[in-house]
Amino acid sequence: MEADGEICYPVESSDITSLADLEARVRECFAPELADALLGGDSGYREIDGRLFSAGGARGENLYLLAKTTDAAQTDADHWTVTVTFWADFQETAVQNDGHSHTVATTGYSRAVLDYARTEEGWRFTSFCPSDGLDLDAETVYTIDYYQDFEVTGAWRDYSDWKLVCCLIYADGAYAEAPFDLLYQRFLERPEDILDALALLDSAPYRQKGPPINIDTVVAGPGYSAAWRASEEQAQFEAVLETCRPRSDAAQAVLEKIRTAYASMTAETAQPQIAPEQEFALGPLTAGERDVSGNQPLPGMLQLGMQDGAYPWGYEQLTGTPQAREGSDFGQGWTAAQDGLSLQYFTADGGHDYLTALQTTDPALSTPRGIRCGDSAAAVREAYPEDLTEQEPDAIPTVSLLPLPDCDSAWIYRSTPGFCRIFFCMKEDTVTAIQVVNGIDG
Repeated sequence: MEADGEICYPVESSDITSLADLEARVRECFAPELADALLGGDSGYREIDGRLFSAGGARGENLYLLAKTTDAAQTDADHWTVTVTFWADFQETAVQNDGHSHTVATTGYSRAVLDYARTEEGWRFTSFCPSDGLDLDAETVYTIDYYQDFEVTGAWRDYSDWKLVCCLIYADGAYAEAPFDLLYQRFLERPEDILDALALLDSAPYRQKGPPINIDTVVAGPGYSAAWRASEEQAQFEAVLETCRPRSDAAQAVLEKIRTAYASMTAETAQPQIAPEQEFALGPLTAGERDVSGNQPLPGMLQLGMQDGAYPWGYEQLTGTPQAREGSDFGQGWTAAQDGLSLQYFTADGGHDYLTALQTTDPALSTPRGIRCGDSAAAVREAYPEDLTEQEPDAIPTVSLLPLPDCDSAWIYRSTPGFCRIFFCMKEDTVTAIQVVNGIDG
């Protein structure tokens, strides 16, 4: 509604519908002198036709304000201290000297401390702050120009602990790597200080914004960083975990998150990383040093592809006598069988042996993901949750010279477009044979 040339907006409240209601509420909350000051002059509110309206902006408006949180503590029998924390959050991009747009973000917080006192009228606030009272000039609010601070001035190296944490809220790519490393180094040197800074972030409302912000990653950052360090550095980090003394329950909670991140990440990195071509192997079968360019097998695994030297390629466990076979389009074909293990390969014109199929019924041998004969279908599905199909016996393709044993069905794994597959032959829901095969030579 427009009144006296000014746009006014109706107050949406069932309890405050008039100026009298508004004055009564103000006087219920604030001491008389403060209430008089708040109600004096032009408050921005007016009553039109019996309804309460406010002028535009009367409720307060700060584009940099994300949210506010409050904390109260009783100081004596007649006073409480109420701390209002205003959280800053504003992100934009600016074209820099390199001609590209880069992130500029305002984060951090400012605080206002209010006194809630026992007066003759009852409990009243004796101090006041506006509802959007974020102080952008506070020492704990930062506007970070990532391009300038990282690529031009290098100012990030001298950030305070809290500014370093705030920087990581919107940092990504190269702008995140160095700050995370600096946070880790400071944690080793001053763990209690870093825990306090991270605890402040952990309780902040930034995580409500969701992606691309990942507050949990920042809070547990030292743990993730430590997991990728050399063993000597990890020992130093673990010693810090044991000796640091958090100064609050919130800091203790952050320490536990760091511990959990470190434990989960070290467990993950301890697992061998399996390249797609390394999936198609069986082991353990040990051989000497191998250096087969472009086809390096996992330790202890006999893998499809070019082998080093002539059969048995340095594997003492391979005792089957090779038998010449027809059917290979790429060279002289061979099969070799022994108790629980059969294989098929060919010798190319250049003299190199190429393994094209492996088949085992021996529970001592497994795939790189740990599936072996005797495992259940559920175990197969858990180890190979993707790219797995089931075939009935009459639909199982023949792709090698090694015939599959009698089975009820087969789970077939094929990781990428190509000819390599793993057949898990099932009998009464149990793996009875495993065939690893490159069907291009089948």
